[in-house]
Amino acid sequence: MLLGFLVALAIGLISPVSAQPINFVTKWGAMGSGDGLFNKPRGIAVDGSGNVYVVDSLNYRVQKFTSSGTFLTKWGSFGFSDGQFSAPGGIAVDGPGNVYVALAKQEVAGVVGVP
Repeated sequence: MLLGFLVALAIGLISPVSAQPINFVTKWGAMGSGDGLFNKPRGIAVDGSGNVYVVDSLNYRVQKFTSSGTFLTKWGSFGFSDGQFSAPGGIAVDGPGNVYVALAKQEVAGVVGVP
């Protein structure tokens, strides 16, 4: 339910300061480690094409979906090297499509090209 709200917020269907009732748009995923499943989703971002990126923190990865929730790809694994995560948190996507992931326990921000 929370992920659905965050998607609606991220793609501009609702405003964070709105006093109006919130219209539920959609949700996807469940607890797990397979494609499209989550273990503590912590961050969400939307690119210029409407694709949704979700930080799946305890699966140590980022997952990419269409705006309707269709799984596209994923990247990351546990570790401390480039392309690995130990505690991924926040996420952002810039205009050209670079993905920025805050790595809390590594105390750095990683920039990855979109796979």
